[in-house]
Amino acid sequence: MLGIGLLAGPLLGVLDPTAALGDLVTPIISIAVAVILFEGGLTLNFHQLRDASQGVTLLVLVGAPLGWITSALALHYVAGVSWGV
Repeated sequence: MLGIGLLAGPLLGVLDPTAALGDLVTPIISIAVAVILFEGGLTLNFHQLRDASQGVTLLVLVGAPLGWITSALALHYVAGVSWGV
């Protein structure tokens, strides 16, 4: 669905939410995100959180610094952003 959305929206210009909905685009997106988060909170199983502790620890200790370093390198060398930024 993501690929089809990118193809129909930005690449081909078939769908333009701003033209169709106008100023309502931002509130509709905000409500949709709120509904998704609310539904996710309702279906959250606290017993399964203990099983995820190792994955979360690795994500925080390894994934976050690795993502920060790779995005900083990409921004500097690919996009030309200065190191100060």
